Amino acid sequence: MAKPTEGEKLKVRIVSDGAVLKAKPFVQEIVAKTVLGLLGVLKGAEDPKRLEITIERS
Repeated sequence: MAKPTEGEKLKVRIVSDGAVLKAKPFVQEIVAKTVLGLLGVLKGAEDPKRLEITIERS
């Protein structure tokens, strides 16, 4: 299951066009929990230690 456990430390790194964006711990937690929650229903994403998501706009 991709859902984080209580007290689990989640670290998020957001890169936009090569620049690392700073995110406060609260924002990192919201992003991480949202993505993990969405991925929890996908096969192959049951218990990831590291995720990489790339979104490209054309």
